[in-house]
Amino acid sequence: MLGRIVKLSSSARNPGLCLVHEQRLFSTAATPYMLLRSSNAVEERLVSIDCFDPRKQETVKIPVPEEMQESVTIGSSRGWVCLRNIHDSSVRLTNIFNPAAKVVSLPPLPPANVVKVSNMALSASPDDERCDCVVAVKFLAATIGLCRPGDSGWTYIQTPEVPAEKSNVMYSVTDQKFYLNTCHSLSTTSSIFPPVSPYPRFHSKENVGLLSLSCRAMPYLVETPSGQPLLVFWFKEKSGSDPEKSESSFLVHDLRKSRHTRDIGDLCIFLGDKNEAFCVSATDYPGLHPNSVYFGSSDSGLGFFDLASQTLHHLTDSTTPDSMWLAPLH
Repeated sequence: MLGRIVKLSSSARNPGLCLVHEQRLFSTAATPYMLLRSSNAVEERLVSIDCFDPRKQETVKIPVPEEMQESVTIGSSRGWVCLRNIHDSSVRLTNIFNPAAKVVSLPPLPPANVVKVSNMALSASPDDERCDCVVAVKFLAATIGLCRPGDSGWTYIQTPEVPAEKSNVMYSVTDQKFYLNTCHSLSTTSSIFPPVSPYPRFHSKENVGLLSLSCRAMPYLVETPSGQPLLVFWFKEKSGSDPEKSESSFLVHDLRKSRHTRDIGDLCIFLGDKNEAFCVSATDYPGLHPNSVYFGSSDSGLGFFDLASQTLHHLTDSTTPDSMWLAPLH
């Protein structure tokens, strides 16, 4: 099913470049949130979502639009949440912190029992008419799906095999392309979609010690607000006291300077199970710990890692499978 190309109703077009930095729409959304377990779920209806605010270290409850209450979250990008209906696999995007809670309908995906979603990424906010919004969905299978709002179907592209726990996609505003974390050769050219390329690679002796640890590392590509590319490695080492839990550590590699760094200034990086990795300035969001990597997953809990001191700080253990950070709404 996923190996074929699905034709789109929209006409082929070569989208223009858009390097405009989007502006924040709603002050309530002017903070990163961790989406936790759903609450008030009755008869499979997702009535609300619990969101953890790392700045105030408190949980807020966000209502879910009625037309999306029989859905499960499958990813988040640029402040938007993507959900798949549990009955017909239809997909919707919503900016749940917007006062009007806009909902954008997308074509159905294959059912969850056929293939599972790893994460998703947006090239731009669906609200921004100046930019071309393309949705990319990465499956645990070796496939990525692309579409635009208004298309009648998805275009599926076969990708190199990537271990399920290391499978994610992100969009680079600077490079105008999607990146996939695979070391295999991958390049797509299309007149209607941005290209999909593998993460940039580097060779360094600095990381040999970390890579030799009895833990697994997952790479994330993230752009700073100024467009600087960083490659972040998330190392998870099994806890001796609890085999189902992991202790996390992080290594940040500056791709432009070709070196590892423990100093990213006032920046904070956010990594989760299902969200597209993102980066914000702690100066813009008082209460965040600068020069840190914020993390959240079912096996590592929720907290931040101070890069300068190489210390881990846990905020709460209230995470569930598919925990995801929601970027400040732009």
